[in-house]
Amino acid sequence: AASLYACSAQADVRTWPETKAMLAAPNQPPAVYAFVNRAIEEDRLSEAANALERLVRFRPDLTQARFDLVKLYEAMDQGDLADEQRQALAEAGATDTFQANTEITGFFGAGCGL
Repeated sequence: AASLYACSAQADVRTWPETKAMLAAPNQPPAVYAFVNRAIEEDRLSEAANALERLVRFRPDLTQARFDLVKLYEAMDQGDLADEQRQALAEAGATDTFQANTEITGFFGAGCGL
């Protein structure tokens, strides 16, 4: 149970400047990816995924965001969600290989360090 509390002790994402910028421009990839990268750096993968999900709802044409969602879901052991995004990519005619120019930076890790 102690590890659950260690995770919740992280800074509130609502206070991040990246959050405010993303909320002001939720359909703009630079603002969203600034938040996504910060969330990944802070080991907040579900928040990063939520931001990308919102971006693809606004901009379904952004296949890179869907590729990045697949990677996030795989890092979070959410295979079913990764498969849903792969299916959406296939329906959009995108290849099933990741694009090399991904905008996500940072290290994927799951859980909290103790």
